[in-house]
Amino acid sequence: MELNKIELNKNKFIYALSSIKKLSTIKKRNWCYILNGKTSTYWSNIIWNKILDSEYIYGNSIYRYEFYNFCEYIISKEHAKNIFDMIKKKSRCILENEFEDFLEYLDEDIYKNIIDSLEIKYEKKLDNQKKNENIENKIDESYNKKNKFKKNSKKIKKLEEMEEIEEMEEMEEIKEIEEIEEIEEIEEIEEIIEIEEIEKFKKEELKENENENYLKKFINYFTNLFSN
Repeated sequence: MELNKIELNKNKFIYALSSIKKLSTIKKRNWCYILNGKTSTYWSNIIWNKILDSEYIYGNSIYRYEFYNFCEYIISKEHAKNIFDMIKKKSRCILENEFEDFLEYLDEDIYKNIIDSLEIKYEKKLDNQKKNENIENKIDESYNKKNKFKKNSKKIKKLEEMEEIEEMEEMEEIKEIEEIEEIEEIEEIEEIIEIEEIEKFKKEELKENENENYLKKFINYFTNLFSN
């Protein structure tokens, strides 16, 4: 099977990923597992490169916002986030070895559905096919040269925006935590003050009772003294 005649059916691929309810904790296959006459590593490598060919991916790894854009209009952002977090294990982005490792933990039916998302690209034969292919290759080469710098610059800009957004979110979280701690501290102080006031009131009440009892005893004493 010629690789240039294979294309990734993105809808089938994403729907297969979205059917995962829970990732197994046990490997279902290893790199040399054979399916359709090819190893697991062979299939994961093809799928990975087809994903990187997407207009939404700008390098050799997949960042969160790139994956969201890749899945857009097919599944929700929340669903895409869950899938991204299942695949990503160590770094901030999905790396090829993480993707291959992820495929090895999938149940057999889901794994086959993902592999089946690779389809043979049927093209209409043209009388002047060879000439057209040469023209296309030249156009692609020219396009790649012109857009290489542009693509890298775009990715750098996106990464900077993503880092800025993450930094802002982190600052907001820290601010919320500080506000909560401040509120808790105020509540704790108010509780201590309230307890102290209650204790003070009890002491004053006790002292008043003692004074009242002493006065009663004093009056009784003189009353008894003069009555005798």
